[in-house]
Amino acid sequence: MDSILNKPTYNYYINNKSKITCNNRTNSCFISSFQIQMKQLWDDFASLDDLINWLYPNTSNAYTHFAYDFPKKWFELKKIMESKNPVWKERMERVVLGMYLPLVINSECVLLTLIDINQIIPTQVSNGNYDSLETSFLDTLPNNKISINIIQLYNHFEPIELGKQTGNLTNIELITNKSFFN
Repeated sequence: MDSILNKPTYNYYINNKSKITCNNRTNSCFISSFQIQMKQLWDDFASLDDLINWLYPNTSNAYTHFAYDFPKKWFELKKIMESKNPVWKERMERVVLGMYLPLVINSECVLLTLIDINQIIPTQVSNGNYDSLETSFLDTLPNNKISINIIQLYNHFEPIELGKQTGNLTNIELITNKSFFN
């Protein structure tokens, strides 16, 4: 938990509420948050209904852990999107996932990490080898990348827009979501 000390803090706002249930699938807030952010960047991105049907075809639970489950779903989605339009290869290569935690200061959050999803080898992660996951973590956003920003509010995710940087985290007690580290 101390590893996020001195990470940047920001003002933020939730730009559009994620859906908890979609197409009779529960726990869809992470994939919903992701879809909202992608759709804001590219209006021809898939609908949430399509994402749910493509990525969770035989289950009633769309729960997605951002580090363990999402990379596998990411590469499935990337293949689907590229088959619909080759322009998606370049677009999705540029996407980095920004994960944030809320602070006790109203409407402020701290950067947990930026994840260059394209650097992850999902089969390694699912087999307990986290080397590619760890090397995908970034502290700063490269100029050629776009960040999809999501905040974890306890066991729920929401898409966010970042405002100005307000400083750096100096006290772990300012984090409201300590359950993330359990």
